[in-house]
Amino acid sequence: MQKAMVQGERRLRIRREAELDSLRAEVERLTAALSDERAHAEEGEVNRASRRLIAGFMLDCNVIGHVAAAENLVRAIKGVTAHRARRQG
Repeated sequence: MQKAMVQGERRLRIRREAELDSLRAEVERLTAALSDERAHAEEGEVNRASRRLIAGFMLDCNVIGHVAAAENLVRAIKGVTAHRARRQG
């Protein structure tokens, strides 16, 4: 009788450990998916910012000349980089 109880408890513990392993794997999968989604969102944000910078650079080239436009572009890139660094902590 006692041996059957011990075996039953052992089976239950093994089943719970398997369920925990399954849950851990699911959490890892969801964490990876969330990380990928954040990376894609950041990539999209960088692409939008890059497009705005390039458009501004092209406009500046036409209006104020290449040297001044290049200086404006460098200042803008430094500003975006500083903003991103502040946001990420």
